[in-house]
Formats: sequence, structure tokens, C-alpha cells
Amino acid sequence: MPTIQELRAKADELKKKEEFENALPLFREIWEREKSDWNGYYLAQCLRKISKYSEARELHIYIKTNYPNFKPIQNEELWLDYSDKIKDWKNLNLLSDAENLLSRTNKYDKYTGSIFNKTVLTVVKYLVSKNSNSIALTWLDKLDFSVLSNSPFSFQYQKYASDQKVFFVRYADVLVKLDKHIKYIESCLMCLRIEGIKQTQFKNYIIETISYQDYNGNPKVTRLRLALYLKYFKEEIHNRTKNAFTKNYNSKKITLVSDLSDFEFCPVSFAINETYAVSSNATWEKDEWLGEKKHLIDRYNDFQRTKNIAETFKDSLIEINVTVKNDFNEILNAKLIINNFDGLNNSFYSNPTDTVRGNPDYVFENTSGKRFAVVEKFTKRTSEGISTAFNNDLIKLYGYIFELTSLNIDFGYLIYWYWQLEDIGEFNSKKKIRIRTYRIFKVDKTNENKSKLAASLNRVNEFKRTSKFEIDGDRISHPNKCLNCSAVSYCHHKTGKFNTIKLPYDVSEITLNGQPSVNFQTPTTNDKSETDDDYLENAILPFTTATIDYGNWTKLKKVLSLKYFSKSKN
Repeated sequence: MPTIQELRAKADELKKKEEFENALPLFREIWEREKSDWNGYYLAQCLRKISKYSEARELHIYIKTNYPNFKPIQNEELWLDYSDKIKDWKNLNLLSDAENLLSRTNKYDKYTGSIFNKTVLTVVKYLVSKNSNSIALTWLDKLDFSVLSNSPFSFQYQKYASDQKVFFVRYADVLVKLDKHIKYIESCLMCLRIEGIKQTQFKNYIIETISYQDYNGNPKVTRLRLALYLKYFKEEIHNRTKNAFTKNYNSKKITLVSDLSDFEFCPVSFAINETYAVSSNATWEKDEWLGEKKHLIDRYNDFQRTKNIAETFKDSLIEINVTVKNDFNEILNAKLIINNFDGLNNSFYSNPTDTVRGNPDYVFENTSGKRFAVVEKFTKRTSEGISTAFNNDLIKLYGYIFELTSLNIDFGYLIYWYWQLEDIGEFNSKKKIRIRTYRIFKVDKTNENKSKLAASLNRVNEFKRTSKFEIDGDRISHPNKCLNCSAVSYCHHKTGKFNTIKLPYDVSEITLNGQPSVNFQTPTTNDKSETDDDYLENAILPFTTATIDYGNWTKLKKVLSLKYFSKSKN
């Protein structure tokens, strides 16, 4: 007979694998052989996970009676109420039960906050399915999105949207169903003092990038893109209201090669990143695709293994020809010296005076003993027809070649990978990343390029010395650039009203013009009955959180079997 410790080890292993059906007999045996508060807790949790709610409640009563000071069971009871009452859409008292559950939880509490948030998001999903969209919006406003997790989570080896992303996609969905999304965008722009012609430019760009037509020519709105814009706006409004910007300015910070790239892209973005801890949106799309982008290091390793360039690019849409072979021959046949594509290597290389530092993604050595750096960029933008590379990307290679002299870099390559998301199949809502084409530029060690680097360094050093940099405020504000910048939620220069950038950057130079609001009193025609098409439109979005509605799987399979496809705008 296995010992209690052996049973517990096996049960814990199955629990980690989410195999609760198989773990249940083990937890039962542990409980029957040794009753204790924690053994009862884990059995109750396992019963909840496989929807044996009545038995779980009986066990809760026993534990609370016999172990009255055992606090963890109180939190488990909240999860039981959530699973049993809130996830059950046939529950006639769902809304009142949800209100009761919220009254026993706290969105800012580390133990009950997750229950509060998931209860609200599930209720919103339920209300949207019932076309109670205005009520759904009032429920969304119960949440503080700033405390929601911004990281996708994994379940059974698949990534799902973070709670924060679910919040914004739900918000976008409700606004679209109420036909109020344009009004809300206008209200946000006014709140952030983006006015006049600038407001028109930003609004038109947003409308253009969230709009598409399905195969029948019907106008549609991509909720995912709209949700990202809502995130930008609501983040900035929240941070300005709460003065929640985290400052990390250091006047003595040594200039990094990546800083020069930031400055060339936008001196405002550079100043913001120098001043504040800017949060990244890098994880926003990760739940939408399977796997990861295939980096140069992956292709390099494939080639080292196969020595076949067709095999190296077989996952892409790149047609292998003499040009492709010539473009990548030197890189793929070189010796890899430095590999830091993921940015996890904290070692930095310096120039002789230690005034510039950097850490290249890749440094190779070719068969002639010459060293070269490689910078790769992934983009969905349709700029593959460019004849010259972007200066903010070139400046990185200039910095590596001319400043990091200890690396003895003789030249460099800049690669743009142009990628797209493709459907996997009619029964899979995820997409896969496919490289459709590329552009590669060789950067030589010339006096002209050295002069370009020196000019950029002089501008940055002068900016740091004087703490001011003059620009054309109107020209630097452009929606296509601003709304694709990680610092957009910190930036008041997007208003086009400021011709001077200060260092450290001062976000208080503008104040909010009220708060965004929309009048929902006017009846709309978009509060319509749910159809299979509507359900599919919701189902294919990465709304799923840790709270997975297994009860709808049968309906989902039925809907996904329909021949319903639409062109989505990525």
C-alpha cells in the first residue's frame, strides 16, 4: 500500500498537469486515511475542478465545522460559488449571485482579487450574449484594468488572453454592438486634448485601421485593433488621473546604442523612455497565434543541421532562388560569436571612453575572418518595397561597428522580416505566423556612415546637456507613428501643440479635459438577437481566460463547422 506521502506526490503531479479526474481518487484516499484541513482543502478543490459542486459544498461544511480557523477554505468557497453559480448561464439568479460574490471579494486583494475580476468578465460575457450591452458596460466599469494581469496564460499548452486584454476586447465589443465606438474614440481624443485637425487625423486613422469588409462586402470592425487603441487611451487617462507614471530618470546614465535608435525613431519617445519605466505591449498578440516568431538564430540552427536553405525557409512564403541564397549565404555559413536575440544577456560592450554601450543581437565571423553584426526586425507593415533602410535601425549597426571597437566588427546586416497571421483550420481559432518576404541591407564601415553616427551622438549628447530639444510639434505628431509607439500613453506631443522636448520628460504639461463619456440613452439598431454568426465572431476572439466555459463547447463545435469566414485586418 502506498504511503500518504507517495499518494500526495502522485496527486500533486496529476494536479499540475490539470488531470483532475485522475487525481480525484488519490485525493479521496488521502482524505479517508488522514483527515486534516489541508487534505480536505485539496479534495474540495479537485471536486470543484471537475464540476462536482454539491459534493464540494458538503465537504466545505465539514471543514468549516471541524477546522473553524482554517482560512484557505474561505477563499476556495468563493471559487466554488464562482464556478457553480456564475459560470452557469442557466442560473436565473446569476446577476444577484454575482453581486453577492463581489461584495465578499476585493479587486485589490491578492487572494480574492482574481475572483472579483473573473466574475465581472464572465458576467459581461453573459450580458453580451443576451444583448444587454449597456448593462455590460456598467459591469466593465466595476473593474480597475490597471490591476488586471497583462500576461497571457497557458492552459493545456496553449496561450490564452490575459485578463487585461479580455477587458479591453470586451469593452470594444460592447461599444461596437452599441454603435458608440466612434463617439467613444472622439471622447477619448478630446479628453487627451487631441483637438482640431489632429483629432480628425487620429480619428480617421483609427477608423481606417479597425475597419474591413467580409467576403460579402459587409462593413465590419476588428475588435482586437480597437481594443488596443482603447488600451492606449484608457491607460493614459488612468495614469494622468492617478499620477501613476513610474519615474526612473538618471541624468548620469550612459548612452546605449539602442538609445540612439530610439532617438532617431522619435526624440519624444527617447525622452519618455529615459524618464519613465514604460510598459511594453510585446505580449498583446501572443495569445492569437500558435508558437513564436522564428528568429534568425532558429534559421541559422536549422541550416547548421541540414545545410539546406530550402529546408531553412520551408515555413515561410519566401521563394528560394539565387537572390535568396546570395543574401543569406554569408550569414548562414558564418561562425556565431554572440547570440543575444532575446535580450537576456546582461553583458554590455563599451567604447574606449565608456560613454556608449551596447549588446548586439548577433555577431558572426565569416570564412575570411571578418566579423559582422546582424540586426533583425519583424514587422507587419507593408514597407517591403523600401529602397533604403530606416535610419533608426541603421544607427544601431553604426553604433556596433564604430563604437564597440573591442568586438572588431567590420560591417553589418539589417534584416526586415515581413510577417502575417494565417488561419490554421476551420476548427482552430488560433493563427500561425508566416514570413511572407524580407528585405536585407548590408551596412559597410565607411566614413559617411561614421559621420551619420557622430551627428546622431552629438544631438543626443546636446539634448542631455541642455535638457531641451527643439522640434516641429505639428510634424512629429502623426497617428501612424504615434499609435504604433510603445510610449504613446505617456506622450503629450502627439497633440501637435509642443515644439520643445524636455529632459526629463514632464507628463504634467497637459491636464485632462474631463473624462471620456458616451450617451447611451439613444436606442441603437445593433442590440440585435444572437445568431450563430455573432457567436462565432465572439468565439474566435481570444476571450478565453482561466475561466473556460466548457458548457458551450458543443455549441462552439456546431458553429465552427459552418462555412463562415471573413477577411480580418491584422
